Amino acid sequence: MFRVIVLGIVGFVEMAMGFITAGCVLLAAAAICDTIEEALHRVKGE
Repeated sequence: MFRVIVLGIVGFVEMAMGFITAGCVLLAAAAICDTIEEALHRVKGE
């Protein structure tokens, strides 16, 4: 029984970390896209 509880907690933490990691990746991708867009606007503006 104890083992099932520990595995459940570990699985939950892994899932939470996965969501956090996915969120960070999405934020980083959005930031990179914004940076590329800004660079393109600057190139077109000049």
